[in-house]
Amino acid sequence: VVDVPGYGFAKAPTKEIDRWAKLMTTYLQYEKDLKRVVSLIDMKHGIKAHDLMLYEMLEEAKLSFMIVATKCDRLKPKEYPKHFKKLDQ
Repeated sequence: VVDVPGYGFAKAPTKEIDRWAKLMTTYLQYEKDLKRVVSLIDMKHGIKAHDLMLYEMLEEAKLSFMIVATKCDRLKPKEYPKHFKKLDQ
Protein backbone atom coordinates (compact mmCIF):
# COMPACT_ATOMS: atom_id res chain seq x y z
CA VAL A 1 0.00 0.00 0.00
CA VAL A 2 1.33 3.40 -1.00
CA ASP A 3 -0.45 6.50 0.26
CA VAL A 4 0.27 9.81 -1.43
CA PRO A 5 -1.56 12.33 0.76
CA GLY A 6 -2.25 15.62 -0.91
CA TYR A 7 -1.09 14.46 -4.34
CA GLY A 8 -2.88 16.77 -6.74
CA PHE A 9 -4.28 18.94 -3.99
CA ALA A 10 -1.14 19.98 -2.14
CA LYS A 11 -0.13 23.58 -1.72
CA ALA A 12 3.42 23.24 -2.91
CA PRO A 13 5.61 24.89 -5.53
CA THR A 14 4.91 23.79 -9.10
CA LYS A 15 8.39 22.27 -9.41
CA GLU A 16 7.75 20.08 -6.38
CA ILE A 17 4.36 18.94 -7.66
CA ASP A 18 5.94 18.13 -11.05
CA ARG A 19 8.61 16.10 -9.25
CA TRP A 20 5.92 14.15 -7.39
CA ALA A 21 4.06 13.49 -10.66
CA LYS A 22 7.23 12.11 -12.29
CA LEU A 23 7.90 9.96 -9.23
CA MET A 24 4.35 8.55 -9.28
CA THR A 25 4.49 7.92 -13.03
CA THR A 26 7.74 6.01 -12.68
CA TYR A 27 6.42 3.99 -9.76
CA LEU A 28 3.17 3.09 -11.52
CA GLN A 29 4.93 2.11 -14.74
CA TYR A 30 7.64 -0.07 -13.21
CA GLU A 31 6.25 -1.57 -10.00
CA LYS A 32 5.77 -5.24 -10.89
CA ASP A 33 3.75 -6.23 -7.82
CA LEU A 34 1.13 -3.52 -8.28
CA LYS A 35 -2.32 -5.14 -8.36
CA ARG A 36 -4.73 -2.20 -8.19
CA VAL A 37 -4.67 1.56 -7.83
CA VAL A 38 -7.31 3.23 -5.67
CA SER A 39 -7.82 6.90 -6.46
CA LEU A 40 -9.54 8.92 -3.73
CA ILE A 41 -11.43 11.91 -5.11
CA ASP A 42 -12.55 14.70 -2.79
CA MET A 43 -16.03 15.35 -4.18
CA LYS A 44 -15.97 19.01 -3.18
CA HIS A 45 -13.14 19.47 -5.68
CA GLY A 46 -13.95 16.74 -8.18
CA ILE A 47 -11.74 15.04 -10.74
CA LYS A 48 -8.86 17.20 -11.94
CA ALA A 49 -6.84 17.11 -15.17
CA HIS A 50 -3.99 15.24 -13.45
CA ASP A 51 -6.48 12.57 -12.31
CA LEU A 52 -7.63 12.05 -15.89
CA MET A 53 -4.03 11.77 -17.06
CA LEU A 54 -3.40 9.17 -14.35
CA TYR A 55 -6.46 7.13 -15.39
CA GLU A 56 -5.41 7.24 -19.03
CA MET A 57 -1.91 6.04 -18.12
CA LEU A 58 -3.35 3.24 -15.99
CA GLU A 59 -5.63 2.11 -18.81
CA GLU A 60 -2.74 2.11 -21.30
CA ALA A 61 -0.66 0.05 -18.86
CA LYS A 62 -3.66 -2.28 -18.35
CA LEU A 63 -3.55 -1.68 -14.59
CA SER A 64 -6.70 -2.16 -12.58
CA PHE A 65 -7.94 0.96 -10.81
CA MET A 66 -10.92 2.08 -8.81
CA ILE A 67 -12.19 5.60 -8.09
CA VAL A 68 -13.51 6.23 -4.58
CA ALA A 69 -15.52 9.38 -3.90
CA THR A 70 -14.71 10.93 -0.52
CA LYS A 71 -16.23 13.74 1.54
CA CYS A 72 -19.61 13.26 -0.12
CA ASP A 73 -21.19 14.28 3.17
CA ARG A 74 -19.96 17.83 2.52
CA LEU A 75 -22.08 18.15 -0.62
CA LYS A 76 -25.60 19.50 -0.58
CA PRO A 77 -28.11 16.92 -1.85
CA LYS A 78 -28.90 19.09 -4.89
CA GLU A 79 -25.18 18.98 -5.84
CA TYR A 80 -25.03 15.16 -6.01
CA PRO A 81 -26.08 14.73 -9.66
CA LYS A 82 -23.58 17.29 -10.96
CA HIS A 83 -20.64 15.89 -9.00
CA PHE A 84 -21.39 12.21 -9.53
CA LYS A 85 -22.01 12.68 -13.26
CA LYS A 86 -18.36 13.77 -13.52
CA LEU A 87 -17.27 10.42 -12.04
CA ASP A 88 -19.28 8.58 -14.67
CA GLN A 89 -17.52 10.17 -17.62
